[in-house]
Order: sequence, then structure tokens, then C-alpha cells
Amino acid sequence: MFFFRKTYFALLFILTLSCSYGQINLDSLRAELNSLPNDTASINTVIRKGLQLRKFNLDAGVACLEHSVKQARTLEDKYYLARALTNLGATYNIQGDFGKAAENLVEALKISEKLNNEEL
Repeated sequence: MFFFRKTYFALLFILTLSCSYGQINLDSLRAELNSLPNDTASINTVIRKGLQLRKFNLDAGVACLEHSVKQARTLEDKYYLARALTNLGATYNIQGDFGKAAENLVEALKISEKLNNEEL
């Protein structure tokens, strides 16, 4: 029963965001993100959605990726934290905020070195 509820919320989230990329209200996006369960499946979904959104709306992509970083810090999951920080750093780089990009990418590099994960 719990699995179906998580899946329902994830699908609802994906369908809501995929309707119109250009007309995303950041306040409603943050409210939608805060309603998601705090688990690794939702972190993965938010990361993927943030990567899709950054193609059309950088601010919405940053909001999704910042939320995934917050969720990963709450769960203390180092792998997903490094993934989220890497993608957030890349998005800040595209946006032109090179200071924040460097901070996130360096933190992700340190975490991935501790995990001995060459992929990250």
C-alpha cells in the first residue's frame, strides 16, 4: 500500500511538471516538491526532473536540484548527495554562477572520493 502511494505521488509530480515547462511557477513547484516522500526514489525522480527542466527553465531546474540536495542531506545518503551536487553544480555552471558551481562540484568530488566511486 505504501509503495503504491509513493508511486502515485511520483507520477503525479512528473505529470504536473511535464505539462508546460515555460509556465512553471516556482512557488507551486516548491510546494509540490515538499509534498514528495523523503526517500531515494523521490530523490532520483527529482534529479531527473531537474535535468529535464534546466533545458527550458534554469530556475526551475535549480529549484528541483536544490531540493534533491536537501533530501539527500536529510537521509544522509552520500551517493545521492554526490549525484545531486554534481548536477546542481553543472546547472549553476550553465546559469553562469561559477562560484556556486565550483562549491557544489568540489563538495561532490570530496564525497565521491570518500566513496571510492569513480563514476561520480
